[in-house]
Amino acid sequence: MAGERFTLRTWFMMFMAIAITILFIMSSTALWRHNFREMILFLILGASLAFLFYRGRLALLAAGGCTFIVVNTGLTAVFHPSAVGILFTVASAVGLVFFSRRVGKQHPGLLPDDWQKVFGNK
Repeated sequence: MAGERFTLRTWFMMFMAIAITILFIMSSTALWRHNFREMILFLILGASLAFLFYRGRLALLAAGGCTFIVVNTGLTAVFHPSAVGILFTVASAVGLVFFSRRVGKQHPGLLPDDWQKVFGNK
């Protein structure tokens, strides 16, 4: 029953949010290694995908990116605790709450059954 609620567009938009987040992470990693050509390539690719698919829904992209980071960094911070890992997990969790509330304010009166209107379908 829960699988019926996800449309192809919703899956695609979630996949794109994860891909854009990974491209921005790859860009920051390339900057850290002083590999500026890769950094510019990943940054331009991620920014163009964000502009193409999330032009009017940047808060939704940020919430999707924070979710991806919380899940992946959170698991790492539990098994391999470090100050940076815990900081990223807490910051992403705070960002997830902030951006989720912002998306909620952009769509006032949205019923829980109509949540896919956030992604632009229905």
